[in-house]
Amino acid sequence: MNEKESVLRPRRTSRRQLGQSLVEFALIAPVLFLVIFGVMEFCFLYQSLNTVSFAAREGARVGAILGPTSATADSQIIQAIQGATNPGPGLLFSSIQKIEIFKSDQNGTVPALAPGCNPAANEDVFDGQGNACGVANWPPSVRSATFNAQDYLGVRITFVYNWVTSFVSAAGGQLQLSSVSVQLIEPQTF
Repeated sequence: MNEKESVLRPRRTSRRQLGQSLVEFALIAPVLFLVIFGVMEFCFLYQSLNTVSFAAREGARVGAILGPTSATADSQIIQAIQGATNPGPGLLFSSIQKIEIFKSDQNGTVPALAPGCNPAANEDVFDGQGNACGVANWPPSVRSATFNAQDYLGVRITFVYNWVTSFVSAAGGQLQLSSVSVQLIEPQTF
């Protein structure tokens, strides 16, 4: 047999080589699946976080525009948040637990997370469905929107992300996150 014939003829793989390939795949497969499912999990989490961040900005924007001019400003903020999170698969594996509307300052100070449905001073708390929790400590009527004396309105949405893949959910079933947006209430009189 000459050199040309040996190059053109396909090589036969032995059982030993097939067994070696199977062992190599068995060693690499868990790492490969971990990376694939980790990327999927991160994408779902990132989508939920972006959706909630957008909803917080939208709620704060509505509250900043309405200021003290509307007695239903808080309910309109809740409607804007629900409108930003309901259409499509925005919160595919997440659920909103709490919505807080609070008074902030020019530095964007955020109050401590309210335990349960107990609003702090200058804060209104709503559950995940938009129902008021406790007493409204910062109703729209006391918000200031005069020139050179505007308040800063903040919205914090606390939500729970439910892990999808079994690799991560084995460590714990849920992850609690929150998103905050603070905006200056627009002056209503000049």
